[in-house]
Amino acid sequence: MKSYEKGISLSIWTLSWPIFIEVFLQLLVGNIDQVMMSHYSPQAVAAVANANQILNIFIMLIIVMSTATTILIAQYLGARNQSKLSEVCTVSLVLNFFFSSVAAVFFITCHEWIFTWLGIPPETMSDTSIYTTIVAAGLPIGITLQETCRIRLCIMRWLPYLEAIH
Repeated sequence: MKSYEKGISLSIWTLSWPIFIEVFLQLLVGNIDQVMMSHYSPQAVAAVANANQILNIFIMLIIVMSTATTILIAQYLGARNQSKLSEVCTVSLVLNFFFSSVAAVFFITCHEWIFTWLGIPPETMSDTSIYTTIVAAGLPIGITLQETCRIRLCIMRWLPYLEAIH
């Protein structure tokens, strides 16, 4: 019984450690931007920190969607269901591109309203708006490329195990 429980915990760790690293690196990007901007001005640091509050919420939503995709890919790879696997990959890429495009348009057009609602000081509003617009404009391409890499890595990682079993 103990070996069964140990196998489950090891497989959960094996599946989840890449997600933890991805979340850490995604959140680290905003912090690195803050460190780089600290050499420029305190207002720039505040602008990046304010923008990252909203952008990190979006990043977490994308990570949840990507994790669900990874689970489905692993399930269909194990079942050797190529048609469902292809469908999940296609739907995931299309949904990620669509969702990130809608989010980008929303952030570009409504960022001032959001930051006013959050109570961002007027002296940092301009810098916050510029940073948000730049990052939001790259969201659809960046998120779609990230999801493509995740799908390829997931499939390439599990194929040798599946070939060895069957």
